[in-house]
Amino acid sequence: MNQLKLKDCINKIVNNTIIHDIHTHLFPPSFEDLFLCGIDEILTYHYLIAEVLRVSNVKPKEFWKLEKHKQADHVWQELFIKRSPLSEASTGVLIILNKLNIPLYKDLNKIREKFSLITGNKEEYVKRILDIANIQNIVMTNDPFNDAENKYWNNLFFDKNSYFQTSLRLDGLFNHKNTAIKLNNKLFSLDNSEKITDFLLDCIELINPLYLAVSFSNEFKYPADDKINQILTETILPLAKEKNLPLSIMLGAKRSINSELRLAGDGVCTFGINNLEKLCSDYKDNKFLITMLSRENQYELTVLARKFSNIMPFGVWWFLNNPLFISEITRMRTSLLGFSYIPQHSDSRVLEHLIYKWGNFKIILNSILLEHYTKLLELGWDLTESDIKRDVVNLYSANFLEFLDRK
Repeated sequence: MNQLKLKDCINKIVNNTIIHDIHTHLFPPSFEDLFLCGIDEILTYHYLIAEVLRVSNVKPKEFWKLEKHKQADHVWQELFIKRSPLSEASTGVLIILNKLNIPLYKDLNKIREKFSLITGNKEEYVKRILDIANIQNIVMTNDPFNDAENKYWNNLFFDKNSYFQTSLRLDGLFNHKNTAIKLNNKLFSLDNSEKITDFLLDCIELINPLYLAVSFSNEFKYPADDKINQILTETILPLAKEKNLPLSIMLGAKRSINSELRLAGDGVCTFGINNLEKLCSDYKDNKFLITMLSRENQYELTVLARKFSNIMPFGVWWFLNNPLFISEITRMRTSLLGFSYIPQHSDSRVLEHLIYKWGNFKIILNSILLEHYTKLLELGWDLTESDIKRDVVNLYSANFLEFLDRK
């Protein structure tokens, strides 16, 4: 296989292989107000809100009083008209418009008109977006402590044939102010480990999650004599092992460093990797999906994954989701782990984000694969198209699915 043929082969496979997006904040149309799509939702993404409140004269309290379309107008005017849209989030908007064949009008109302023509049938629109991004499955973040979401939790929704799959987010166990929670018209007490386990068993039976999930800041310590460790070691980890469910741990978000920005007000912090090392060592029979928000933690996590096969690093998360860091982290992981990791997840909150986040990643993956496969050819390795296809399938879906099945 010569260099030109190799480049074309990689490009074809990277762009045509089906993706399993293992972590998003998306919901299906049946979740009504939680199903987010369209240009106003795209423009009021918290990445762009943080940007606009940094440069405009409108204060956060004033911004939040505006109706959604007025917020979008403000973002458009400040970040696209008064300034060139150069950030990762703002160029993402332009990529979405291009892929949807919507002209890059400077008049936002003209863009709204185009969206209104294509978003009428929500189910068909979902399929269109997934087809553009070449995604087969989306894993939601399902939070039983979110009343706006759990009112939709019933067996009628969780159809195994849906594009949307489930994960069970458990942060609320650590910060829930009450000792009871109502779910699916049933009241659960949360005042001891046995009752928390009963609650989790009901959640698992109800939504059939692919994995359990928690997020921690740098304040999390293991081991420690605190509520988090008690719940983690007495309920979550034993149940995860029993049900053969990975625990996804997202580390390094520092919540509400500027609360006026709401969701846009979270920051980043480094995490003491020794806590994760001890946890994965003590619970070798548990499986851990791990992503970290700090750039400084990426190397440590990758080295740790070489030592513990129960760790699966995944994705390039949040503030790291820009071309510079995606390229750096993916190259580093490949050099240390081969292809035994999950390279990306979209973390999308608005449906159309799937287009630009995966589109940007594919460009970088193309370049990285070309470098590595070129080296193999130069060394005399017999590389075939089926080899490349196998490797990309592993990165896009098989590594995740095999990790779920692993005992």
